[in-house]
Amino acid sequence: MSQVESHDVFIDSSALFEVFRKNLSSQLINWIKKEKKRLIFSELIAAELMANESEEKVLEDFKKLRQIWKDLGIKYSAWMMMPEEFFKTEIKNIIKSTPLESVKITSKFKSLLSNPELLKIQYRNSDEGIKKSATLWKEKTYQSVDLNAQARFLESIKNGNSNLSTKDISLIIKNYDGPKVECHFLDLLLEQLKCNSITSAQIIQSPARFRFLYTWSCLAELTALGNLLPNSDGSPNAQMLRVDKGNWYDNTIAASATFCEIFLTNDENLIQKCNYLQSKNLIHFTAKRISDILKI
Repeated sequence: MSQVESHDVFIDSSALFEVFRKNLSSQLINWIKKEKKRLIFSELIAAELMANESEEKVLEDFKKLRQIWKDLGIKYSAWMMMPEEFFKTEIKNIIKSTPLESVKITSKFKSLLSNPELLKIQYRNSDEGIKKSATLWKEKTYQSVDLNAQARFLESIKNGNSNLSTKDISLIIKNYDGPKVECHFLDLLLEQLKCNSITSAQIIQSPARFRFLYTWSCLAELTALGNLLPNSDGSPNAQMLRVDKGNWYDNTIAASATFCEIFLTNDENLIQKCNYLQSKNLIHFTAKRISDILKI
């Protein structure tokens, strides 16, 4: 996997929550400026905030988010499109470097950050606005991994064996080096996005050209392998890949960091999974905790 020249730092909601709860905003801003990096926010962060908290906490967190955004300014921060748009953009265009330069924060979202009263209205109106969009996106992501796609993938790795032992599966995970020939998960995604101009085989053969899609497919296959390990398995691989319905959603979040240098998250399993793939040169970014960079 080729390197990208980027000093961007992508932050997810779990890391942002820690910043808010421990009042680390100033320390984070100082670190970004000192290291001459750029903090990347996703519009999905707003979705996470609004989907998980009370109105009072949402308003409080948005105030802190707005302050970080203003203090960093355009030199040290940028906004990322929703993951589904990344998929579509990567399929349609040859992306040679980070596409974040041209991504503008939407006027609708910018108005939410600028106007607390509008945010209250959006939060309370569950029929419209960003909260409902967030919920629908999560539900869509959870449902997007068809069981048939997972079954086809697992059948392909069995290579004719009717059963695989836990030891066999652990060995496959240990030797995992990316999707082969075709990817059933990518096939399903391309079908959902109605993309007939490209195949999963083309994506797999050109990981530098399709960084986001390739990263997502690696995470998807690792997640599927983890589903084969018994809950009683206490091995590091089993812990890293433990079954959770949020894994597929987290994979999409992690893939959003593919054009960045660092992925800030407080999800321990996601950190291990991403850095496991990085150790095999399948992805280029490093996953870190807030405590890792702020030395707290």
